[in-house]
Amino acid sequence: MLTILDHWYACALFSHLQGYERKWCWYKVIVMVLKLCLCLPVMFLYNHPLYQSLVTLAVLAVYCFLSFAASPFISRQADIMDSSGRVTTLLTVIFGLIATRACITRFIV
Repeated sequence: MLTILDHWYACALFSHLQGYERKWCWYKVIVMVLKLCLCLPVMFLYNHPLYQSLVTLAVLAVYCFLSFAASPFISRQADIMDSSGRVTTLLTVIFGLIATRACITRFIV
């Protein structure tokens, strides 16, 4: 005889929700929406690299803030790994923007 607990463990979504705190079980969905928002500037602002970078930077800043504010994982180590990954991604875009000098030449001219 199957119990409710057996049904829960047999569910395909259990593995996706296993490491999250209960109040942040929708965190993976939020992350997917934010990743979609990262694709939109690439598709619609392809002729404007400065605006593309700034919109991407804004979305990543929200993503980084959410990661720090939420601490969605049960494990503290997983929270630290997630937050450090978000900070690294944010810094990559900032340094890429500086390296291309798109922001400097746009605002000087």
